[in-house]
Amino acid sequence: MDIVEEKEALAAETQPFEAMKLQVGTRLQFLLERGGRKIHLFSTLIGYVPNEYLLAKIPMEKGLFFQFKEEERLLVRVFSGVQVFSFVSFVERLFLAGLYYMHLSFPTGVEGTALRKAVRVQVSMPAQVTAKLAGGAEERTPAMLVNVSILGALLHCGKRLGEVGDPVSLSFEFLVQPGDYPVRIETKALIRAVMTQRSATPEDGHESFEMGVEFQGLDPTQLIMLQNLIYEAQIEDRRRIV
Repeated sequence: MDIVEEKEALAAETQPFEAMKLQVGTRLQFLLERGGRKIHLFSTLIGYVPNEYLLAKIPMEKGLFFQFKEEERLLVRVFSGVQVFSFVSFVERLFLAGLYYMHLSFPTGVEGTALRKAVRVQVSMPAQVTAKLAGGAEERTPAMLVNVSILGALLHCGKRLGEVGDPVSLSFEFLVQPGDYPVRIETKALIRAVMTQRSATPEDGHESFEMGVEFQGLDPTQLIMLQNLIYEAQIEDRRRIV
């Protein structure tokens, strides 16, 4: 058991296979070790036969199909709502020649871990903030997302965009796995905090601002995409958790 598995096991509870509610197209994450190197790959479930095997697409790494070995041990993670499920599976058979899918052994045990509802992770993403001016006109301003959760975000802006309690509109994009699929989030938000940041050299008089916002009315699809983004960030580097 590696360090990641051990940390998960401390907070995990044994769950029945059915608790994962797997469907065709469910995103899977594979974790394995090769020569001391930890490898994270993303795949898609094709289907399964209960108590026999799972079918999954062979994932790609750097534009090429990953070269698995038969009987190779995988830690498989499944993200479902506010839970992360994990189980151990073994590569039973590989199908290449244009098909590129694999048989995995059916899990003998499944662990489920509840995600904290408002985990916040560090990011660096361009964003656009639309705010109303005093006369009622709207102004669109570029900003940078500094961190994000499913409840809100912290943005770095070159100008003050409003006061606490003011409504704004926010849009930003990111890529989800597998396949680097682009996702665009457009949502209403409320300003919950505004902080002034002055230049390290006071004589230049330059100011910038950090603005904490609370999302308003995210639709279910946007919520799931944000949850995926946050989960993947945690898996890649736990130091990104704020």
